Amino acid sequence: MYKGNKQRFVESRYASWSDGNRFYRVDKKEHTVELHNPKSKKKDRFASKFTFSPDNYYYHIADSREGFVIMLDAKPGVKSGIKHVKAIIDKITRAPKSLKIKVAFFWTTVNISNFRSGGISDAIFNFPESAYRGYEFIDKRPD
Repeated sequence: MYKGNKQRFVESRYASWSDGNRFYRVDKKEHTVELHNPKSKKKDRFASKFTFSPDNYYYHIADSREGFVIMLDAKPGVKSGIKHVKAIIDKITRAPKSLKIKVAFFWTTVNISNFRSGGISDAIFNFPESAYRGYEFIDKRPD
């Protein structure tokens, strides 16, 4: 989830919150919480491996029964980790439904549900410290 310079990400092993001033990355397996500067490139060792520059891709859009299909293909010689993206967009709401992404030679599909645009409270980007009592806090600032 993104709103301006704020973000929130939650999955089975990792979670992160950024209120624009602090970036928290939780490792649920290791029971650690790292605190970073939100502008640091070192804050998220996973997401930082994948970059996106719009000029590095060819674009194509098509109509299908599933919805609008938007495809991105990396131009030859581009060093980006993302090689191909196929996005399905709902024709009526224009909300994303799924992404099929190729990074190097690995493919993954992300199904998107409960998509909301706008009306998101800033409170959702605040780190819920009480939920991670007992975790080791590691302050990586300044980084």
